[in-house]
Formats: sequence, structure tokens, C-alpha cells
Amino acid sequence: MLTLSNKFQNSIIALQFALVTILSIILFLLSSKTGFSSRNILLLKICIFIFFSFYTSYSVGFQLVNPFVWFNFIFTLYSISTPILYLAGDHSYLPTFSKTLDLEFFGLISFSVFSKQKVYSFKKLGMESINKMAVGNTIFFYLCLSVIFVSLYYQITSGITNRYQKILNYSPLYYVDFLYFFLNISICIYLLNIKRRKRKLRYLYIFLYFGFLLLSFLISGHRNIVFRYILILVLLYDTMWEKIGKIKLLIATFVLILISTVSNDYKMYLLKSNNNGIIETNTDLLYTFFGSELRTPSENLSTVLMSVPSEIDFFYGETFIWDISQGLSIGFISSRTNFQNTSVWFTKTFFPSIWDLGGGVGFTLVGTAFINFGLFGVIAIFSLLGMINKVLYKKSSYSAWWFVLYINFIPIVIYSIRSDFSVLLAQTLKHTLVPMFFLSILSNVIIKLSSKKIIKRQSNEHLYF
Repeated sequence: MLTLSNKFQNSIIALQFALVTILSIILFLLSSKTGFSSRNILLLKICIFIFFSFYTSYSVGFQLVNPFVWFNFIFTLYSISTPILYLAGDHSYLPTFSKTLDLEFFGLISFSVFSKQKVYSFKKLGMESINKMAVGNTIFFYLCLSVIFVSLYYQITSGITNRYQKILNYSPLYYVDFLYFFLNISICIYLLNIKRRKRKLRYLYIFLYFGFLLLSFLISGHRNIVFRYILILVLLYDTMWEKIGKIKLLIATFVLILISTVSNDYKMYLLKSNNNGIIETNTDLLYTFFGSELRTPSENLSTVLMSVPSEIDFFYGETFIWDISQGLSIGFISSRTNFQNTSVWFTKTFFPSIWDLGGGVGFTLVGTAFINFGLFGVIAIFSLLGMINKVLYKKSSYSAWWFVLYINFIPIVIYSIRSDFSVLLAQTLKHTLVPMFFLSILSNVIIKLSSKKIIKRQSNEHLYF
């Protein structure tokens, strides 16, 4: 029960958050009416964006698993990247830049208001569910790994040399990348089981699997499998073992983003027939940092705002139907000809030549909300997303099962910022909840088929990979 002093302190914190939020909104709205040049208005809005994101992270003690930290930081980077490139002379001007920042800022505010809650400790995390799921974890891990090895071998021997050819090939063996999500869940259970049993981390296993993911990236071309793994490891270590220093974390984050940008040239590197061992990269450090993945959401939103609603009317929920339908479908049996979600619509409408080649340009979650219901859609979707994260964050502080779900949900949300609602739905349901329930069922079956004596011995001795 909260004491009077704790209640008073929480009231002060809530009042402070309300005042900072209201002040940020007022300054953001007034910035467009200052009479400044378009460049200075953009600069002012970027500063307000950064200030609010930093304040919210500071207000929760920079706890990495708190939505105020991981979401607000990443969302801010995504939102300000294209305007920063323009201000630095590395991007042409779009007249919708200011409106883009407005919509993204209200998305950030909405998320923050509805995800705000007290800071929870994870020291008393209930491990009962981990003890049970760990029984079938080894079988689950090697089963997924075996299918991935078959897929990688098929890709090596198929003659495919780029992702466009891979997408247009339609082979089911190209579409087993979701199994990497399953493996992340398995890794989480493995590490939490070590923590439960108070054993030392086996860093050799962690680095061996990291090496395997790097090899997979050089063959399959999927960078996200590497960076999701790193993100999950960082979140787990910072929450359950030892808090990572702020300076170290900040430096590591920026280095990883730079590596992510440069690594774009190494997609499917081992399969390229003209590979001469030399990769040319952009030497402009600012463009290298902001000019690849980070600029996608704000650039795509700026592009779509030039046509919606002036030339293309609002969809009033239609694209959400596309996204829900696609999110619930079985991906590897859906041909590209009948594949339809908001990101596909955006690519076909604004970049048809890229679509014809077998490519795509992603989209933006803010844009998905806007093209349906305008500003109201942005506020509604990000408020809902904030409430979902609020519930998951709270539940994850009590139960290891919910903690595994939440830790794996975080990279899904981050990725969906530069995509659409179908990604958020599909990867949450099919790539996270389904494998977790499957693993629970598998463990229950093993328990029922084994004697209590065997189960006791397995839980004490044979739960490592």
C-alpha cells in the first residue's frame, strides 16, 4: 500500500508530466506561427521533439524496458531523420515536412499519455512458467534450427543472387524467416532459466548463435534477425542481470545504427556472383547515420501527405481491413499477386517500378493511421498502442511468461513504425503468441509422457542447448 509521502510524490510526478506535455504541445503548435523561415521552424520542432523524448526517458530513470525509453527514443529518431537530412543539405525539400513532424509528434504524445504508469521492478519476477516451458525448449530450439538450415542450403544452391529474385520465386523455403522469431523466444527462455537456477551465463552459446545469425544474414539478406537478437539480449541483460551504463548504452546504440546502415550493402553477400570482396559505402557520416532505415517513416509520410487527402481521399478504415486480412493469413501460401496491405498500396501507388521488380519501400504506422482517419486516426492508433504497451509492461513485471512476450513484442513495435498495421498484427500473433502457446503445449505433453523422476532430472541437468 502506498504511504502518504509516496502518493504525494506520484501526484507531483503526474503533475510534472502533464505540465511538460501541455507545454510541449503549445510550443509545437506555436512554432508554425512564429514567422520563422521553414528551416528554422523545422529546427525548432525537432528540438521540442528531442526535449520531450528525453524528458519522458529521464522521468522513468532510463529503464530500458519502459515504453517511455525504448519507444520514445526510436520513434523520435525515425521522425526527425528526414528533416535533419534536409537541414544538412542531404535531402531535397518537401513542402509536407512540417505537417509530417506535426502528425508524428501527436503520435508520440498520444502514446506517452496512454502508456504512462509507475516504474516497475523486475527483481521478483515469477519464474514458475519458465520452469515449465524449459522442459520442451531444447526440442523446440533444434526443430526450428533444422528447418532454417534446410532453407539456407536451398538458397545457396538455388542460384538466387538478390532479394528481388527471392521474392518473385515464391518458394515456401524462402519464407521460413519467421522461425528466427521462434528462436528468439527460445533464447529468452534459455537465459531466464539460467537466471532462475542462479547459474552463470554461457557466453559461448550466445556468441555462437550470434555468428550463426550473421551467416544467415549474408545468405538470406535479412538484417533484422541480427539486430532483434542484439536488442533482446540487451533488454534481458539490463533488466535481469546488470544495468548497463547510460553512456555505454548511448554509444553502443549509435554504433549499431551506423552498422545497420552500412550492412545494407552486405545483404545476400555470399550469394552474389560478382562479389569481389569490395563494398563501396557513403563516406558522409550524417547521411550514413540518418540516410537509410531511419529516414523511411518520415520520408514516406511526407510523400503520402502530398496526395492525401488533396488527390486521394481518406480510406476510412479500408486499409485496416487489408492489414487485418493479411496479418491473419498464412504468409508462405499467399502469392505476391494477391498480397495486399497498406505498405503494398503505398509502393504500388508511388513507386510502381520498384514493385514490378519485386521490391518494396515499407511505409509508416503514422501514415497508416492518417490515410484512414487523418489526425484523429493517428491519435487513436497511438493511444491504443500506448495502452497495449502499458498492460504488457505491467504484467511482465510479475510473470516470466508475460516478460518473454513483452521482450519479443518490443522489436515488433519498433519495426512496425516503418511499416503498417499488418506487420504489428502478424508478428505479434503468428510469430510470438503462437510459438509461445505451442511451446507450452509441447512442454505439457513431455511432462505427461515422462515420469516425475525423469522430469526432475531434466529440469536440473539437461535444459541447456
